[in-house]
Formats: sequence, structure tokens, C-alpha cells
Amino acid sequence: MQREAGGEEDILNINQRPKLEDYDDYIFIVLKMLSYNEKT
Repeated sequence: MQREAGGEEDILNINQRPKLEDYDDYIFIVLKMLSYNEKT
């Protein structure tokens, strides 16, 4: 399996927009972590 060049940069960049990239043998997804706050 070949990794996407710059994939680590996408993960470490906190300003990265969510994205989905479809490759032949895998799907690369970058999302922001969701959290639940009961007070709101």
C-alpha cells in the first residue's frame, strides 16, 4: 500500500478542511474531531 504524499501534513494541519480521497485500494478521510457538550 502506497501512502499519499503529504498525508501527514493533512493530519497535522489543524486548519485543514474535511476531505475524502478515493484511491484504488483505500479511502483517505480527514475530519475534525467531534465533541459533545451537555451544557449547550
